[in-house]
Amino acid sequence: MLPPALPWNATVQVVDEASQPIAGANVLVSYSIRSAEGKPIHTNVTGITDANGVFMITHDDPSIYLGFNARKNGYYSTSLQYEIGYSPEKHLEKLNPNFTLILKSVINRIPMYVNRMDIAHQEKPATEKPVGFDLMVGDWVAPYGKGSIAHMLFTWHTDYDTNVFPNLGTHNNQGWESKLTVSFPNPGDGIQEFDAPKEGGSELRSSQQAPSDGYLPILVKLQSWHPDRAGTNSYDHLRKNYYVRVQTVLDDKGNVKSALY
Repeated sequence: MLPPALPWNATVQVVDEASQPIAGANVLVSYSIRSAEGKPIHTNVTGITDANGVFMITHDDPSIYLGFNARKNGYYSTSLQYEIGYSPEKHLEKLNPNFTLILKSVINRIPMYVNRMDIAHQEKPATEKPVGFDLMVGDWVAPYGKGSIAHMLFTWHTDYDTNVFPNLGTHNNQGWESKLTVSFPNPGDGIQEFDAPKEGGSELRSSQQAPSDGYLPILVKLQSWHPDRAGTNSYDHLRKNYYVRVQTVLDDKGNVKSALY
């Protein structure tokens, strides 16, 4: 059974990082319905923001999801997902969403290099001692890899439950608590977290420039599993991102003279 067709009215305002309206931005609104066979049908509506940075759309259909995207030359695009839902008695505010999309300016672009390495699902090179990672090479330092300079240090520590629960009928019935400590060998180096949405948001997830301060010399993440009680996990791979500063050179007053970000 398809949800009933109801009119929805979406208002989108596009602004810059100073909350100033951006006129002439291209806005795309996508709405999704399902066919009688249950297959999704996606349709887009496009328009241009007015002098106040506003674009409005009214439509009458059984939409379940809405998607919004705004873009303009000189800015990074921004997108947003919105769920109207299946309920035939939708609340008025669900049918009249009002959004503000922030476009980040494109400023001094710097070529960057990506070296993707999944250390979370690999066998740990060592435990109970710091293991250096070379960001330039993208590998552990010797003797665990081809790296030569330890920009970051990773230390894993795990405690296992002393009580085993054989009545659970599984071989993996011993709980554990694991701690990962990320540290740095060089004064002034460090790491700091920042949040970004798991879906949508700006095309540029970070700020245009790395922060000048706020870097911590140590970051600790915890994870545990127990067969008889709740575990913990302080690692959020969907929203947490990180700025890293290494090879920092400080002057005699502790100010940063140079660094790699």
